[in-house]
Amino acid sequence: METLLYYIPAGAIAGLIAGLLGLGGGVVIVPALVIIFPLLGIPAEPMMHLIIGTSLATIVPTSVSSVIAHYRRGAVDWQIFRSMAPWMLFGAIAGGEIAHLLPSDVLQKTFSIFVLFAASQMFRSNRPHESQRQLSGQLINGSIGQLALALMGAITAEHL
Repeated sequence: METLLYYIPAGAIAGLIAGLLGLGGGVVIVPALVIIFPLLGIPAEPMMHLIIGTSLATIVPTSVSSVIAHYRRGAVDWQIFRSMAPWMLFGAIAGGEIAHLLPSDVLQKTFSIFVLFAASQMFRSNRPHESQRQLSGQLINGSIGQLALALMGAITAEHL
């Protein structure tokens, strides 16, 4: 019961911020769990692995719901998905294989750098004009998907 007193407000705030600002909920959930987990007696070393794994576990149902909603509006490009999916799968598996090599403090610093980078992109409104938007080739798209999921897979696979 005590854990619900922490998780319910954290989830509600994360959902509100994600909905209002268009951020991924993990940007809020991960720092919230960094505060909550020690209060629940979770040791420091596996903490970031567990936090990011917990955050990623919440992504599955919310992503499925989002894809369904966008699909109903005709806003899913399945060709792009198919070109990135094998690379994402490979990245997740590769990341899982190196998970045991990454200490919790490295993961915490990596996440912090990622959030600062994302915040700077949002602050600068660093978006191309609609006429300039072009998709990268399959190799670049695949590499980006692989890099992102390798990091996430490395963080979580050992603890899921």
